[in-house]
Amino acid sequence: MSWISVDVVVNSTSWTPVASPFDCDMLVIRNTGGAALRYSPDDGATEDVLDVGAQFSIPVHRLTNWWMSGQPRFAAGGPAVYLKTASGTATIKVTFLR
Repeated sequence: MSWISVDVVVNSTSWTPVASPFDCDMLVIRNTGGAALRYSPDDGATEDVLDVGAQFSIPVHRLTNWWMSGQPRFAAGGPAVYLKTASGTATIKVTFLR
């Protein structure tokens, strides 16, 4: 499998970890309900707010030392990103790509 899309239900009370279903190098978040994202749930400096309908991607540049190492950017089962809504709940579409 080279990609998969999942629906992630998030709320406004806690940062929801989004785990990669397999070793992958890229992900795309399509904000269908209003959400913020963080790379670390405890570090507000890593936060970015997405407008409803916006898309956020984390691509990989294949000429980096990291890519040349052969290690996946997002390991299977590990949190790739954390999501939270401003209020209520929302379903956010996340696509993982090898």
